[in-house]
Amino acid sequence: MAALTLKKSLSLEDLMTAAESLSWSGASGVGDDLVQSFLQQSHASVDLNHQTSLSGAEVAKLLSEFWAWSSIREGKEPLIRTRRVSSDEGAVDFTLLEIVGEDMPFLVRSVLGACRDLNTQAGMLLHPILEHTRSEAGERQPSAEKRESYIQVYLELLDSSTANALEKEVRETLNDVRVSVDDFDAMQARMREAAETVAANEYVDTDAAKESAAFLNWLADGHFTFLGTRFYRFAQAEDGSLAPEEPEIIEGTSLGILRDRNRFILQRGNEPTIITGQISDFLNEPTPLIVAKATLRSRVNRRVRADYIGVKQYDENGQVTGEIRFAGLFTAEAYNAQVRDVPLVRQKVEQTMAAAGKRPNSHDANALTHILETFPRDELFQISVEDLHSISTSILKLQDRAETRMYLRKDRFDRYMTALIYVPRESFNSDLRARIGRRLELAFDAKLTAYYPSFGDTPLARIHYLLDLKPNHPEPDLEDLERDIAEMARSWNDQIRSLVRASKAELPAGIDEERITSAFNAAYKEATDPAVALADISILSELSDNRPVALRALRHERDPLSVIRARIYSYHKPIQLSASVPVFENMGLFVKSEQGFPVRLNQDDEFPCWIHSLEMRSDDMSAIDLQQIRSALEEGFEAVWTNKTENDGFNRLILAIGANWRQAALFRTLSRYRKQSGLDPAQTTQINALAKNPTITALLLQCFMTRFDPDLDLSLEDRKAKCKELSSATIAALNDVESLDEDRVLRRLSELIHATKRTSYFQLNEHGEPHAHIAIKIASRELEALPEPRPYREIFVCAPHVEGVHLRFGPVARGGLRWSDRRDDFRTEVLGLVKAQQVKNAVIVPVGSKGGFYPKQLPVDGDREAVRDEAIRAYKTFISALLTLTDNLMDGTLRNPKRTIVWDESDPYLVVAADKGTATFSDIANEISLSYDFWLGDAFASGGSAGYDHKKMGITARGAWVAVQRHFRELGTDIQSERFSVIGVGDMSGDVFGNGMLLSHTIDLKAAFNHLHIFIDPNPNDPEANWQERKRMFDLPRSSWSDYNQELISKGGGIFPRSAKRIELTDEIRNFLKIEDEALTPNELIQAILKAEADLLWFGGIGTYVKATTETDLQVGDKSNDATRVSADDLHVKVVGEGANLGVTQAGRIQFAQRGGRINSDAIDNSAGVDSSDHEVNIKILLKAAIDAGEFEADQRNDLLASMTDEVAEKVLVHNYDQTGALSVAEASAAADLDSHERMMERLEARGILNRSVEGLPKSEEIRGLHEAKSGLTRPEIAVLLAYAKLTLFDELVAGTVPDDPFLEEMYKSYFPAPLRRFDNALTSHRLKREIIATQLANDIINLGGPTFVHRVKERAGVATDAIARAFIASKEIFSLSPLLKKIDELDNQVPADIQIGLRLDLINALRRQVFWLARTRSIAENISEIVDHYQPHVARLIQSGKDTLSPYETDVLEEREARYRDDGAPNSIAHNVAMILSMTSATDIVDLADRTRQDVLPAACLFSAVGSVFGFDRLRQTALTLKLDQHWDRLAVRGLVETLLVQQNNLSEQISANHESLELNDFSAAQKVVEKFVEENAESYERLELLLADLEQSGAWTFAKLVLFANGMRSFIDETDLGAR
Repeated sequence: MAALTLKKSLSLEDLMTAAESLSWSGASGVGDDLVQSFLQQSHASVDLNHQTSLSGAEVAKLLSEFWAWSSIREGKEPLIRTRRVSSDEGAVDFTLLEIVGEDMPFLVRSVLGACRDLNTQAGMLLHPILEHTRSEAGERQPSAEKRESYIQVYLELLDSSTANALEKEVRETLNDVRVSVDDFDAMQARMREAAETVAANEYVDTDAAKESAAFLNWLADGHFTFLGTRFYRFAQAEDGSLAPEEPEIIEGTSLGILRDRNRFILQRGNEPTIITGQISDFLNEPTPLIVAKATLRSRVNRRVRADYIGVKQYDENGQVTGEIRFAGLFTAEAYNAQVRDVPLVRQKVEQTMAAAGKRPNSHDANALTHILETFPRDELFQISVEDLHSISTSILKLQDRAETRMYLRKDRFDRYMTALIYVPRESFNSDLRARIGRRLELAFDAKLTAYYPSFGDTPLARIHYLLDLKPNHPEPDLEDLERDIAEMARSWNDQIRSLVRASKAELPAGIDEERITSAFNAAYKEATDPAVALADISILSELSDNRPVALRALRHERDPLSVIRARIYSYHKPIQLSASVPVFENMGLFVKSEQGFPVRLNQDDEFPCWIHSLEMRSDDMSAIDLQQIRSALEEGFEAVWTNKTENDGFNRLILAIGANWRQAALFRTLSRYRKQSGLDPAQTTQINALAKNPTITALLLQCFMTRFDPDLDLSLEDRKAKCKELSSATIAALNDVESLDEDRVLRRLSELIHATKRTSYFQLNEHGEPHAHIAIKIASRELEALPEPRPYREIFVCAPHVEGVHLRFGPVARGGLRWSDRRDDFRTEVLGLVKAQQVKNAVIVPVGSKGGFYPKQLPVDGDREAVRDEAIRAYKTFISALLTLTDNLMDGTLRNPKRTIVWDESDPYLVVAADKGTATFSDIANEISLSYDFWLGDAFASGGSAGYDHKKMGITARGAWVAVQRHFRELGTDIQSERFSVIGVGDMSGDVFGNGMLLSHTIDLKAAFNHLHIFIDPNPNDPEANWQERKRMFDLPRSSWSDYNQELISKGGGIFPRSAKRIELTDEIRNFLKIEDEALTPNELIQAILKAEADLLWFGGIGTYVKATTETDLQVGDKSNDATRVSADDLHVKVVGEGANLGVTQAGRIQFAQRGGRINSDAIDNSAGVDSSDHEVNIKILLKAAIDAGEFEADQRNDLLASMTDEVAEKVLVHNYDQTGALSVAEASAAADLDSHERMMERLEARGILNRSVEGLPKSEEIRGLHEAKSGLTRPEIAVLLAYAKLTLFDELVAGTVPDDPFLEEMYKSYFPAPLRRFDNALTSHRLKREIIATQLANDIINLGGPTFVHRVKERAGVATDAIARAFIASKEIFSLSPLLKKIDELDNQVPADIQIGLRLDLINALRRQVFWLARTRSIAENISEIVDHYQPHVARLIQSGKDTLSPYETDVLEEREARYRDDGAPNSIAHNVAMILSMTSATDIVDLADRTRQDVLPAACLFSAVGSVFGFDRLRQTALTLKLDQHWDRLAVRGLVETLLVQQNNLSEQISANHESLELNDFSAAQKVVEKFVEENAESYERLELLLADLEQSGAWTFAKLVLFANGMRSFIDETDLGAR
């Protein structure tokens, strides 16, 4: 673990002070002697080189937890645990290893050795040792008799598997330490006994026995750390020789770690070693001891191979019959002792000196003595005198010569080999050492286990190698081997000069041998082969500022196939290992080692270039095909380092399938999109799925290339056929994928590739290079695993510095692009917003769209400007990417993007707008649009400098204010003249909040907050003065609540920073908030404000602050405001106005509305912004066409746009007024319309258009509950249906012929401000003319008729949408409804709002009947003008005639209705006109009757009314309409029955008229006489009818069944009088 630095020095006093406030289990506190000792020793154990970045309090807390955990220890077993720790500030995470047990030698080094064995670097280690015992219960009891060790090791952060492995290894290590320590005395005594036995052995040479005994005693005297010992008995053959069998372990003789019968000192195959003939000969040699290296590795003290001491055992015949084996470690004293003091060794040295024959004290004698003293000590213990003499005297001859020599020694049983290699000191480096080691391994097929370089005063360096030999290993030619090693040791400079001379022509100009040798330092030369240096210098000379880095991949001859090496070349600055290692790790490589070297190509360079040499292997040890992936790896690293691509696990595909970095980036793009869906596994899982299934990944890549590579000479059909084959192969291969997660990832990627319609992958920029981004255009509804609602199309963009998505719900769509701060789920955020955008866009031409981009490289510590600049860079990339996949119109001709295979229909309409974070970016977007020569020009992004500034217009706030005014008007309050209280979200610098709080001078703003401050005015004083102050702040270039004149704030109020820890509350604030707390945190205060009593809660700032009680904060998806959010049932306001998006969740809105609160939805309230932008776009399209056609001068355009601002605003606000009015009317009849609402939802669901769960609409079982409660949908729910009604109607209208009807030309022109209506050619050719007409018409039909209007007419009449639309337009014109509706609207604040709603409801019912009649009874395919011209004059005469043509019953109904309207407050004229229209719902029937009977319309009306009166039709129809029926089908049947009665009345009227053509029918009285005469002529039939009617009336109240019986009776009457329906 890297050393961690303290925040401040940690004194003992600081530690003790911090500990005083903590609990110390089982102790009285820090005054307790044990605790005090524990803390003092812990502090003393702090290693100043490994202090942790923890405060004194944090260290004390960790020690307190350690103390508490170790308070109970039962038995002898140590306590061992690891735990993950985070500092209080979350600055660093690490792992603690904690151990408590009996104190004994070797603990610390043994524990640290266990850590190192698991590649776990230890940092600080605390090791207090306390004097205490333990009770039977394991509790501490102070006592000097025993000591316990407390060890706390600070480690780097470990994963759980490593931590578990470490605990296991530590436990086993401590067990070895314990048994070694416990048996130390016994093992030492055994060695001393063995020494006595050896000394007394009469079967070996006396001197040898004496020296051997001395050696054993010397070991026992502190020169040997005992690990274990064991007695063995050798089996004997019949002749007394040793039998070739395994030695027998003598029971009860095993001590130390050898108590474990499964552990052995020597190991080769099965152990104990079988006594072979060779071993038998060795054992019978006249030496009583064996000194060798064991195969057993020590866990105690040092992690090395144990030293093995064998003492032979003899029988009475001097035959070796067994052995005492000791395993242990020579101590440091043993290694440091002079050779003359070490038994056995001193004897070898003396014999060697004697054999050398050097004169005592001569130069050679002294030199040889030095050689022997510095000879590897382990070698001296094991080497024979002969070998020692041979090697040491040869070394002596080398002392003054810089030559290379090799000395090899094998052990007696050919298991090990040591090599002493001497090389010229100036040639030695780590690379040479490694190469010699590899050469030795190769020569003997051996394994290098250790090496020890050594340097003396001579010009030679010595390397001591230890190698394991295999059975039957090769025996190389030693002279050839030594010659090879000598060649390796040649001087670097000598070799480089030879190479330069041999390859001068191939080197870059100016590169010569002296420049090369001076460019590299000694470390480089030590580590690098001269041939590599030539390649390095060539690549370095190619680097520049434009290409600052390069990489060369290679492999050494003897490297395993899993190993790969890289040399990184950096221009004028080093590459940090911490930065480069993750790049390779993400490619699937493990970096084993790295060296960096500065290189000065020119000695006067200010900064050197750098070469970094890395050795790596595949992380799973699999083989790497270097030839296949070399260039991809080299280019991939450069791309990552220069930010052309990202550094993540998708780059593993370079190794996995040989993909290049752009192909890896393609899979990154596809997978990132899938991850953004929220339904797919984590990125790591996706990466693993691709990397582990290279065959399938390659098929997916091939499929993508086949679909989209423009350089393939294939038609779309050919591409489709080939992709089908690849898909079949993919599906077949998927059957072999075992992991369900991987299968799902790969299938969904395959599905995504086929749902992709366009990509920028193959496009080139102006420099002929691929774009920095990859964009894909997706037909979202072709993807099954995608959250609802699924867009029509979406474009996903992925680049190293930005990701983004643009969702569209139709070919013509618009919406804002926001700067998102949600890296992992910005699509979810955008999808949530686009649902609201859909509702907003119901009032405009385009359907909803929304985009969001996430800048991935914002400067961490950058200032505001730096952050903004990077965001703009990301925004530009995002915008450009959208345009690269969008068709263009050039001179009216459609142009597809270059180098793009298009799988979808033409798609030139792309319009964007500002949103959160991009309010000032529209000009940037339009500049890009113009640079692309995009056909929309600066109409591409609304709200730019040459457009309608929403904030200056205040249009969004004004639109939302229209909604707020309606709410209050329906509550009986005129907020423009009466004071009302407001709490709000936002500040006066904001568009929506600022403009909103200036829309009435009677506002009492009691509280508001933004991200910086909280404003509270508990009892506002002068509303006008406060308005003026808000206006002053709004006019400032920038302002916050801190700029507010606090002298205007009422007593007790103030402005409070949200950065404060706590805010003290005055009595006035507490009274206002109705709380008792004297202080609150800022977040708590905001919650209290949101819960406060007020008239209006105005949302003008970003954030979701209200949810339903059933929702979690996680479901809300606005983490930044989790701490301030409240539930809807906590609100105590009357009205909520959502000028800003998503102030309240949809579930929260519904809950608030169910409690009686007044609320629409954000999409309804703030739709004026998008409406204004849509007008701007369509106006700009019109003006561009006018300019192109020569109808207008381009330089006058901007002035004309500005001059029309007010008229555009008026048109927009009319939509807000009408739409909120439609909601009020629908809400008033919500309970009665519940069946219709449910059936509309069911039909939309059946068509796959609506998902109730997604939209928060009630399911069938919830609808049943509403029926039982006699309730209906809430206003927010109706708002959703209103939007769906408009959107579906728009789609159907655009698909039909109604928008082409000439009658609608004036309505189309009225969409545009008056100054534009002179551009006839531009108006006619406007690309969106039909869409504009369809939008206006859909708004008109649904706003007036309600959300279920079209569905109801279809249900009753069974006609198509076109017929309904034509009938609606005609009906409005025929009855001149528009002027009358306008007069009703003008009654705002003059009459109660429910009167206006009632008048509208009655007119809607009349209109619905008229539309139904026209759509069903006439051929509506003709032009609308023909229908209007036919009916309007006659209907006007009938209405003008008033009561003259009505029956007495109808007259009574008219007068009663008119009187009721007047009594409710409606003006006389309106009351009369509405009542008159309702009495003339059969007017068009009468016109048709007049046509058929060739009469004037007034006599026909009189006759029609007379028939209705005499036969009771008018009364029975009214009775039928007032029946209270619960079932939808019953109500539908009643409406059908009413129509039947009308038809019968019409037929009777026609027949009577035909039989009395000569009669004058100028008034109702005359007509009644004619009808009565007809009755007399058919008296018998009429009498039966009359009797039926009397029976029905006398039997009680009218029911549907009775009405049906009457209709049947009337049908019989008609049949009997031979007057069948015609």
